[in-house]
Amino acid sequence: GNSLSRGSINGFIQKLKRISALNIFPNPKDKKEKTIEISYIGIAYFLHKLFKTSPI
Repeated sequence: GNSLSRGSINGFIQKLKRISALNIFPNPKDKKEKTIEISYIGIAYFLHKLFKTSPI
């Protein structure tokens, strides 16, 4: 399989944030911890990208 580079993952996260499929909330109690919430549109988008790029 092909490995995802860190850059492509970060780009992907930025894209999901742009289409508001992904919300990242900093945890007020723990600054290092973040809560990531992904919407159904984000999951659908991810699956779509996954299947579009994989040669089946």
